Amino acid sequence: MKIGKIALLIMVAGVAIGLTSCQALLDMFLSGSGIEIADQITSFEATLNGADRADIRTHFHPDMTGYQQLADDAVFDTGPLSYANADFDFGTPTVDSNNVATCTYLDGNGATGTIVFTMVLDGADYKINKIVLTVQTTEYVLERF
Repeated sequence: MKIGKIALLIMVAGVAIGLTSCQALLDMFLSGSGIEIADQITSFEATLNGADRADIRTHFHPDMTGYQQLADDAVFDTGPLSYANADFDFGTPTVDSNNVATCTYLDGNGATGTIVFTMVLDGADYKINKIVLTVQTTEYVLERF
């Protein structure tokens, strides 16, 4: 009788462990189905640090209207996010429950500040929908009109 109870207990424990493992595998596959917020920010930072910025638009949500607001001279060409200020370091993002990520900002010339990304889903991928960049005491805002 004791052997039967022990066998049943081992079987129940095995099923519980098996179900837990299945859930962990399922979570692993589902979580990797799109570009996460931190990964998108890291990719955007890498694009800014590269000489070729042709694909910068791919980091932004399609609802961002008009390339002009994204390629604003005062931000990307001659401003704080220009290639002349690369090597950018945004630090590790802190993401809140509204998908707003806040990072420290440091550029290659030593200017510091904060950069805040508002992220939204585009399919399975998070994309940038708004940027608020504060460098020293100047604030730059890129957002959908």
